[in-house]
Amino acid sequence: MQEEVTSPTFLLLRRYEGTRPFYHVDAYRMRPEEAEPLMEEIEEDVRRGAIVAVEWPERGNWSWRLPTLAVEIAGAGDEPRRVVLRPRTPDAAFALALAKEALRASEGGGEGEGGRPADGGEG
Repeated sequence: MQEEVTSPTFLLLRRYEGTRPFYHVDAYRMRPEEAEPLMEEIEEDVRRGAIVAVEWPERGNWSWRLPTLAVEIAGAGDEPRRVVLRPRTPDAAFALALAKEALRASEGGGEGEGGRPADGGEG
């Protein structure tokens, strides 16, 4: 995807094209009961590998049964950002652990046996 991703603001959902479709949901103005119909609208793309980012997820009932990763970004203005990734499903936890291990390996760290992270996936 080459275009800049901006907040949908007055739209609940915006789709971007790329290698995989990317959906950006701004749930700030959403009522909890609006989440399920929105999920149904994009479910087929999600099952095919689309990526969905949801701002203000606590404002809707996002019951994905697919790997889910919470991304928390802190910081404003010119100050540095702090990004925290929290897996919400076992598949997401395993994928995050593999990504961490790959990052460590690229920085000169080691790799666990059988392709599994050396630290068991936590860390």
